[in-house]
Amino acid sequence: MPDRTGGQERPADGRPAQTNISAIGQSVAAHTIHGGVHLHQSPREPVQWPQVVGRIPARADMFRNRAEVTALAAALAADGATGAVLNGLAGTGKTQLAADYARTGRADGSLDLVVWITANNATAVASGYAQAGQKILGIAPSEPQRAADEFREWLEPRRDDRPCRWLVVLDDVTDLSQLRDWLPPESPHGRTLITTHRRDPALRASHRPTIQVGAFNPADAVDHLARVLALHDRVEPATELRALAADLGHLPLALTQAAAYLAEAQTNCADYREKLAKRGDALAVLAPTMLPDKQARTVAAVFALSIERADHLQPAGLARELLQVSAFLDPNGIPGEVLAGSPVLGHLSSRRNNAASLHWVTAEEVTLALGGLHRLSLIDYTRDDPRQTVRVHQLVQRAARTGLSAAAHTWRVRVAADALVAAWPELETDPGLAQALRACATALFGHAQDALYRTDAHPLLLRHGRSTDGAGLPVEALAHFTRYIDTARRCLGPNHRDTLTARYHAAGCQGRAGDPPAAVEALAALLEAQTRALGADDVDTLRTRSSLAMLRTHNDQAEELGELLALLEDQVRVLGPDHRDVDDTTRRAFILAAELGHREQAIIQLTQLLASEEERFGADDPATQATREALAALGARGEPAASDSGLTELAEVLDDQIRVLGPDHRDTLATRRKIALVVGNSGRYTEAVDSLVALLGDETRALGPDHRDSFATWSMIGLFRMQSDGPAAGVETLRELLRRKIRILGPDHIDTLSTRGDLADWLGFATSAADAVVAEAELITDLVRVVGPDHKTTVGVLGELDDWQRRIRTKRELAETVRGSYETMVTIVGPAHPSAVQAASQLAQLRAEEGDRQAAATALEQTLAALVERLGPDHLAVAVVRANLDFWREA
Repeated sequence: MPDRTGGQERPADGRPAQTNISAIGQSVAAHTIHGGVHLHQSPREPVQWPQVVGRIPARADMFRNRAEVTALAAALAADGATGAVLNGLAGTGKTQLAADYARTGRADGSLDLVVWITANNATAVASGYAQAGQKILGIAPSEPQRAADEFREWLEPRRDDRPCRWLVVLDDVTDLSQLRDWLPPESPHGRTLITTHRRDPALRASHRPTIQVGAFNPADAVDHLARVLALHDRVEPATELRALAADLGHLPLALTQAAAYLAEAQTNCADYREKLAKRGDALAVLAPTMLPDKQARTVAAVFALSIERADHLQPAGLARELLQVSAFLDPNGIPGEVLAGSPVLGHLSSRRNNAASLHWVTAEEVTLALGGLHRLSLIDYTRDDPRQTVRVHQLVQRAARTGLSAAAHTWRVRVAADALVAAWPELETDPGLAQALRACATALFGHAQDALYRTDAHPLLLRHGRSTDGAGLPVEALAHFTRYIDTARRCLGPNHRDTLTARYHAAGCQGRAGDPPAAVEALAALLEAQTRALGADDVDTLRTRSSLAMLRTHNDQAEELGELLALLEDQVRVLGPDHRDVDDTTRRAFILAAELGHREQAIIQLTQLLASEEERFGADDPATQATREALAALGARGEPAASDSGLTELAEVLDDQIRVLGPDHRDTLATRRKIALVVGNSGRYTEAVDSLVALLGDETRALGPDHRDSFATWSMIGLFRMQSDGPAAGVETLRELLRRKIRILGPDHIDTLSTRGDLADWLGFATSAADAVVAEAELITDLVRVVGPDHKTTVGVLGELDDWQRRIRTKRELAETVRGSYETMVTIVGPAHPSAVQAASQLAQLRAEEGDRQAAATALEQTLAALVERLGPDHLAVAVVRANLDFWREA
């Protein structure tokens, strides 16, 4: 653990000397900094009721006030009621009944909040809860899991002066067992309404009465058809309407679909019934396992006729193909750009064209085709919603997929995958759009089977995983990459480049999920596999070397720099000087060189890199901005970074990031943090804290209070308060931080253990050295168990323990303690390690103070020999130790 006083002597009052804390990276999570200082999230506008989360389905034409409407209202108004279940066959109008109840409650003021979720799986429910958490609780879109969890908790009953009256609709539940952990809690202020065709016993709980929803009665069915047709100035004979209603089993969905077809196609009931009969027979032969009875075949025939009709609308030949591609994506919302991008346009063009007619389909034609599908009630099309432009009922999706051959199924899966990749921005500045794309990809994976693994793995697999990881969901991303690896090994082989690439990203997710040792082990195994399968000079092999160098524990920064420079030499030789991987390694190497004291050389090298990147990529490229930011932090204009000039450089970087990336991008927020850090390091603590508090409000809104970037901001706030107000002001902050880290990361996460080290150190300043010794000793036991004795954090805490022990022991006791620490360090890291060298010098000083100068010289001899062997006889460190040794020998 680094010395928190920068190696300076601690003042007599126990307060640490002013230190530059540019290396701060500890995670901090606290809504309140205790010890007399209270910092909160930036105030959020109160929610104005009523609110709707999700999209309540549009009211069906001529919605009927059926007996089930009254039954549902009575069930949910009964004493002690917490919900109800609408149960019935597909197409009986369950969704419309639930939507009517929700709209009525909003209109009469009895409901403050309606959450509508198409709940066909647990992921969909979690996504719906996440959307609610974002809208109602203000949680960042980048933290969907936290938003979902906290909204579920928010639904729990509480004693509020004005409780929120909520309704959660879980529409189209297909497997209650998947949703058991996501069902809303029972509350006197809330209601849960479930629609399903399942009849599971668990649904028939006493607190959720079941209302059976059947077909219309014959009279209502005929009246419904007649009234819908009347809206289009159509009149059909009552006998034909009765016969058509009977053909359709009086099912509301089928009646509505048929009426839309009759109105659009301008055909009569008799002709429509004839077409329906022929199509139903054809479907029965085509897919009997999908359509097990006459009623199901009839409903499928209704959809098939409507799809066929839509396909004949101008522009002809597009609607069916569009619907088939949409049938593999998220039914709850498909971004418009996905269906209007070049992959879908190319697919539509190839399907519609023939040798006699060549015409490239345009996005405008797609818009017209989607409008036709909307008029025929096959989709819900909302042009002004770029994230959920198209919604398709799952029954319609199923009908669109029915009859596709295996080859056609595979082809449309790949078209949909191509379309998602084309619509997916490389730089994700809209978290809501990214979430919608991930939902579509997840739905597609459920239908794809092995279609995305041919000669190579489809790029969507990698894009989805990277997006999930970038959204702060490394555990979910790791699960995705694990499935990716398993399938790729089976379909492509264990040594295929795409299989190895998936392993590379999975290892990164392991590290970000809180298991760096496992990530290092995975990368080391991957490096061996890549070297064997691809060669040592392959670009992916070199990239794995780079990541391994960054992730592997280094107790010696000089050793780490040497490893990076060796890697850089190989990258330049293999990839050429202008490869982006070469740029990244160069940047990392010379930032590290600056930390080792080679600031001027680092500035020269980084300045050259910046000029090259600006020429090759432009000033707005993320790599260019990263180099500019590094130079600004070093004070590239020759002045300290904390000077006005250094701040000006960072401010210029910030302006560009706001323009290119937006104010809420992580890189933009990180630059604001660095500016505040520079201000604080110049001694302007109050100004730094004010800036950090403002930043924290924006990070909390954009990233969430539990995001690691926000943790770092909290840490900096606490440490700057310690600098200005003394260590006692920060002890409670670190205790709160530790509690949160244990909750979020677990007690054995390296960041949690690091925070324990910080807390132990500040306890020594705030209370007594004895408290620090106890806390450090307990921590060392856990560190050895979790990360091993040679981890740099373990070695650092050993040094801290030695420091605090010297404060509470006699010189003889202290000498024995230092000797024990020195022997331990020699065993763990070797005698040439800086920590061991420092311990040897301390031991020599103490032995000399006891009058045993020979013992002092002996303590340095082993260290000198090790340093000469490792660094050579002319190294500065060797000269220093030799001078000390000569002094004690001569004395």
